[in-house]
Amino acid sequence: MSVVRRVGVIVLPMVFGPSDSFYAHVDDLEDQGYAVLRVDDYGVTEALKLIPLLVSGHRRNLLVNSIDEQAVIQVVVEAAAYLRDKDKCTTVIALGFGFGGIIALKAAAAANVDGTIAWYPHLVVDAEVTKEPANLAGLTRPTLVFYGAADKVTPGSIPIAQAVARQSEPLRVEVFPGAGHAFADRHVWRGMRSPLYDKTAAAASWTAALRWIHNLAAAA
Repeated sequence: MSVVRRVGVIVLPMVFGPSDSFYAHVDDLEDQGYAVLRVDDYGVTEALKLIPLLVSGHRRNLLVNSIDEQAVIQVVVEAAAYLRDKDKCTTVIALGFGFGGIIALKAAAAANVDGTIAWYPHLVVDAEVTKEPANLAGLTRPTLVFYGAADKVTPGSIPIAQAVARQSEPLRVEVFPGAGHAFADRHVWRGMRSPLYDKTAAAASWTAALRWIHNLAAAA
């Protein structure tokens, strides 16, 4: 008798919270037959979300610094437990974009997920952000990370990820030529179109992510 393996995916948005493209990703995962839990909010006020869109410089980091990161990680831990206990998922993936990717990486061990996918996570220390960046060293679970080669927001993260990947079998890094930061997000926030969106890289990374999830679940 064959065993049905149910896949659960926890989806985390960029720091601004869910956008139209975020919900499109959620819908697509559900169309694949996966059980999906999404993080809809990081507890940030609407006014604070506007700051990075209107001003530049260190004030952009007010948004990141205001988030209770440990509380969000705990949400991921509880979501993973729910998917296993209530939805009977045998494979659980944490998937995030930008800040959501950082949280997915940081929560992987505590949430005991089977794999993690992160789009353009920060891996370098930012003097104006009070939180530690994600750390890929010592990975024990399969991890897939995407970057754009023209990323000007966290360009120093790419060589770090590639160096770790050369020494760490669980980590796979894909870099898309010509794409910048946030290339997979068609909208930044509430229908606001992103000038960084790269349709080709976005589609290629999403296809690669779905294939990776399928293969990981099949091998479980």
